[in-house]
Amino acid sequence: MEKHIIGIAGADGTGKTTLARQLDRKRESLANPIYLEIIKEQRLKTNLEEFKCNLDKNKYREMLRAIGKAKREVREDYWVEKLFQKINKSLCNLFVIDDIRYRNEAQAIKDRRGYLVFLDRPITARESEYDSFKELDEVKEMSNLVLESRFSSPEEMAKILNKKLASYYLDKTLSFMSSHSLSELIEIGNRKK
Repeated sequence: MEKHIIGIAGADGTGKTTLARQLDRKRESLANPIYLEIIKEQRLKTNLEEFKCNLDKNKYREMLRAIGKAKREVREDYWVEKLFQKINKSLCNLFVIDDIRYRNEAQAIKDRRGYLVFLDRPITARESEYDSFKELDEVKEMSNLVLESRFSSPEEMAKILNKKLASYYLDKTLSFMSSHSLSELIEIGNRKK
C-alpha cells in the first residue's frame, strides 16, 4: 500500500504542529525518537504524546537541537531513516510530518511522491546561526506550496492546504490511471485485495 506523506516545513514558531493538528491526520515527527530517548534515559513514567504536551520546548530546545545534531553528524539521514522505518511498518497510509527543516528531510518526502508545504516568516539574525535554519531557503524552493504563517490563521491555512492536496492527489491518481491499461488496473486492484 502506497503511503501518502505530507511534510510541513518552516522555522520554529511558524505553526507547523498547529497546522498538522488542523489537518486531523496521523502525525509523525522526526523528533519523536529524541523525545523517546529522553523518556527512556530519564526513566519517566509517561507516554510520548503526554510528554510532548507537557514539554516546555523553549526550555529544552537547545538540548533537543544538540541531540538531533549529534546523530546527524554521525549519519545525515539518521532521523529520516528512523521515521520512515516507523511509517513503513504502520497500517496507516496517510501521514503528516510536522518538523521538516533540512534539505535531506524535504528530499525524502519528495522521493516518496509526498507533498511539501512551507510555512514562511522572516528569520532573525540569531536564528540564522542555527544549522536547522541554514537550509530553509532550499527547503522552501523544493516545496509544493508556500504559506505566509504571519498573515493566516491555522484554520485558513488548513483550508488552503486541503484544497491543494485534493487537487494534487487527484492529479496523481489520474496520471497513474492514464499510464496503465484497463487490464493492468484490474490486475493491480486484485493484487491489493
